[in-house]
Amino acid sequence: MSLVVAGDIDKQHILSLLKTKLTMLPVRKDPPEMIDYSVPLPEHWRAAFVHEDEIRTPAVEISFFSPYQDDYSLTRYKDDLVNQIMTRLINIRLQYLEKENDEFISTANYYSSATGRETIQSVFSLQLSDEKYDEATLSIFNFLAAAEQQGFTQAELDEELERLTRLNEKQKDKTIYSIDLAADMMTAAASHQLLAGQNDKFLLNRYYLKNITLADVNSAFHTMTAVKSRLVMITHPEKIQPQVMDTATLEKNWIESHRLPQKKWDPAAEQITELPDINVTAGSVKLIRTVEEYNIREYQLSNGSRLIYQYNNDNPGKVFFKALTPGGLRSVPDDDYHALRIAVSLTDETGFGRYPLSALQAVFNKARW
Repeated sequence: MSLVVAGDIDKQHILSLLKTKLTMLPVRKDPPEMIDYSVPLPEHWRAAFVHEDEIRTPAVEISFFSPYQDDYSLTRYKDDLVNQIMTRLINIRLQYLEKENDEFISTANYYSSATGRETIQSVFSLQLSDEKYDEATLSIFNFLAAAEQQGFTQAELDEELERLTRLNEKQKDKTIYSIDLAADMMTAAASHQLLAGQNDKFLLNRYYLKNITLADVNSAFHTMTAVKSRLVMITHPEKIQPQVMDTATLEKNWIESHRLPQKKWDPAAEQITELPDINVTAGSVKLIRTVEEYNIREYQLSNGSRLIYQYNNDNPGKVFFKALTPGGLRSVPDDDYHALRIAVSLTDETGFGRYPLSALQAVFNKARW
């Protein structure tokens, strides 16, 4: 058991209280029953179907399951950083997969998370505009096969290393609040990860970002896709299960996609150098309310909208924008809900619409502010 206490506290006083409390508890003579937290990991393809009453968007998830390995070391810290880089490179490439298959794929996203305490699940999640589940699954198979055959490029890695280096330098003097520290401590306690202080984290990131190689990233990708426990899960708007590939067909198509040579990764043909012209009608803005306590200013725009502006210096150099819909997120039509939710979380990571992050960076790097 781990107890996390963070904030403006007297550490010795807290320890004294804990010792007093624990000595009052009866001591067990028998060892406690061991709890099995493991998740069964059959080494083959599985297929599953789910239906949720409020979900109207068809979806496909292709998952790879692997055992979680405790490793409280600097090597693990580097591996986690490599996997963070790999995740971003995958998501940037998935933008192009969306565009190539926009007749049935709305959004595509990759992430990795814990399933239970002893299992890692790496997920390719696709929200579909048409119920072409098999086509979506095969598109991911070919996507993964291409990355395995060719690997990521040095240009992709260099761009991400440059971005993370800039971010690391900006955050070296960032104020750390107790709530953030508590969250980091809880994660470290639950997963046995190395918990580094702010300065140590800055120095570790600086060192590893200079030493991570393309071979490290490609090796992490191969490790992720090489696991044998795999699952395709279909989310269908109706309770009637659709006709999709069975496990034998999944295995056959997986092998076939890796046997055939895949199209070479070439984003240059898709590179966008200029954003489209935007026709804007001149308007006016009027200050209508001030809340000094929270540094809030509310403005009325001539188009009928409201603009609420809040200033604080918690995150220097950053601007956050929120668009609020009447009635909240649930007022968004069912067909747009998942697309909006994912777009909000991924825009900053990958770009938006048909404009990949690399294009946006090229445009804004040339701008003169």
